[in-house]
Amino acid sequence: MSTRKFTARECRQMVHALKLAKKHIENRAGRFICLTLDSLVLHGEIQRRTANLLQEVIMGRISPYPSLDSWIVANVSMTPARFGSKVFVEDVRQHRVKWIDLLIKEFTDLAKVAS
Repeated sequence: MSTRKFTARECRQMVHALKLAKKHIENRAGRFICLTLDSLVLHGEIQRRTANLLQEVIMGRISPYPSLDSWIVANVSMTPARFGSKVFVEDVRQHRVKWIDLLIKEFTDLAKVAS
């Protein structure tokens, strides 16, 4: 759960952005959530401020690691040879999609409370 206070509007905008990012990652049009959010900004689908808020939340949660891939390697027991393999990349993609679902739920719930 986020410790930062967001307005109901910010939460709704973040939910919208996450749903778009989820589609891109599910369709393999994007791999990393933060880079996918940047792409959505470049294509005019979301606002830069919304992407920045989400990127701040995401990076705060995986800190000090630069990506979910490296966070998983550091926090989940796995053989070194598996890191970077096609199976690993696919497993992390599926994990990202599930994490996005959790973030969508979190910010949907926060929007209700903030209203």
